[in-house]
Amino acid sequence: MTERDQPPGGLAEASVAGMRALVDAVTAITRVQDDPEQMLEQIVEAARTVSGAEYAALGIVGPDGRTLDAFLHTGMDPATVERIGNLPTGHGILGAVIVEGRALRLPDLSLHPASQGFPPNHPPMRSFLGVPIRSGEEVLGHLYMTNKEGGAGFTDTDEALITALAGQASIAIEMSSRYDKERELTHRLQRLVEVNTVLTTERRVDHALQQIVNAAADLVDATYVGLGVLGEGRDSFSSFIHTGMDPGLVEAIGDLPVGRGVMRAVMVGGRAIRLKDIGEHPASVGFPADHPVMRSFLGVPVAHRGRVIGDLYLTDKRGEQEFTEIDELIATALASQAAVIVTNADAYERERALVAELRSADEAKEAFVHHVAHELKTPLVTIRGSLQALEMGRKGLNDAQRTQLEQMAVRQLDTMMDMVNNLLELASIESGRSPLVLEAVALGPVVDAALTSAPPPEGTVVDLDPCADDRVTADRRYVERIVSNLLTNAYRHGGPHITVRTTSDDDGVTLSVIDNGDGVPASLVPTLFERFVRGRESRGTGLGLGLVKALAERFGGSVSYRPADHGGARFDVRLQHPDAAGTPDVVV
Repeated sequence: MTERDQPPGGLAEASVAGMRALVDAVTAITRVQDDPEQMLEQIVEAARTVSGAEYAALGIVGPDGRTLDAFLHTGMDPATVERIGNLPTGHGILGAVIVEGRALRLPDLSLHPASQGFPPNHPPMRSFLGVPIRSGEEVLGHLYMTNKEGGAGFTDTDEALITALAGQASIAIEMSSRYDKERELTHRLQRLVEVNTVLTTERRVDHALQQIVNAAADLVDATYVGLGVLGEGRDSFSSFIHTGMDPGLVEAIGDLPVGRGVMRAVMVGGRAIRLKDIGEHPASVGFPADHPVMRSFLGVPVAHRGRVIGDLYLTDKRGEQEFTEIDELIATALASQAAVIVTNADAYERERALVAELRSADEAKEAFVHHVAHELKTPLVTIRGSLQALEMGRKGLNDAQRTQLEQMAVRQLDTMMDMVNNLLELASIESGRSPLVLEAVALGPVVDAALTSAPPPEGTVVDLDPCADDRVTADRRYVERIVSNLLTNAYRHGGPHITVRTTSDDDGVTLSVIDNGDGVPASLVPTLFERFVRGRESRGTGLGLGLVKALAERFGGSVSYRPADHGGARFDVRLQHPDAAGTPDVVV
């Protein structure tokens, strides 16, 4: 029985050479895991290599679920691509792979019923292997190759290997989709911040509300937007700002809304209402003569301190059937701004400072969450890729390859654990939940303890030059953690020779950790002690130096960086003499 005649057995029966090629491909892919586009390019090239194909390509399905939105390929020179013209859109055999959602192998693709031939100047193609790229039941695209080397057809082994690479492609496509959504959301949030910035300089209430209405139409892609403010009796609108209708249409309609129907339901309920068709809501009262038909609807209350003073509503989402949750969040933010403008017109300058402060806090929180998610996602992708390769290649990997993949996963798990522990410790320090025990601490024994908890790696020498009499007022645990973090930082980024030194003067004691490496790049120095700041080649989490700063400042110390006298990096921790601290023994 030949390899081609054998029943499909998955990667467990793939050839050793094929498995080695797959492991090399997965390793190369994980190196660019922060760039989904590069990952997909690596996958296409890897598919051509492991299958021995002349051409390979990857198509990503667009919003309609059938035609291709993106197409990557390899094997054709630029001149051939230019002569062909338009790239495939997902019809013919490629469409069959997408629609059927299963692998397709053909010795001659022209014999398949779905074959539609080739455009002029297209190179001849015979043997074909296409596999769908899936995420659960959803088909995200396909990975296909043609013209197996030697004129043979593609094999079961080829199909198993390409199916494994399609799994990697699924991860990359989903990552790319998330990145696109994040970029779109970031753009909209930036636009929202710009609107808020403009509003802080606008002191005329009617002009400011018009800015909000215009921004809502822009940010949420609504055809019509209106903002009504309740009058003194709270039974109708005293003012109504809108956009989307030309003056002639407004004149034909006549009286503007006064706050009835679904708009009243928004204000009475005090919560947002999203509808695919406004006419289906029980409170709908229809439209006056000459009024344009409106279907999709999003209304949010304009409220200040729990008191509803109006509503902001949007209708007819452009290009879509209904408004989204993100649209609602943006509209709610704009409605909140409108409430501030209406209720604080006489004190707008004070409110501007408050809005700026809140916006800064929101941006800082968003940036922090983004950093944490990004830093955790990177090791998770590596771990997943390693474990998948181990599982799928159980019988085809040698001991060295298995060890390499296992060690890769363990290293990433250690990175995640370090990050979580550092984040928890930072949170505990900054919140003041961790008790602070201040006492007179001799630095010599503390340095020795730090070296025990963070011993130097093989080939690294640590020289100790501490003064045994140097004593400071500090929390012994925190000082030990500061020294061990600085040592670990020096091990990772410094040279093979490290010096720990203490010097004392009338103002205090300086504990220095000095290495003979390349030093810190000038571009990193201003933000060196901020969270998640690290060099391009760093293997750390970017939290160690931030933790050193937080620990030192917790008991009145400080930390600074400067280049070492003979090259390398020098970190100085400044601490207080016991007689200068003037603090109690225990502070909680």
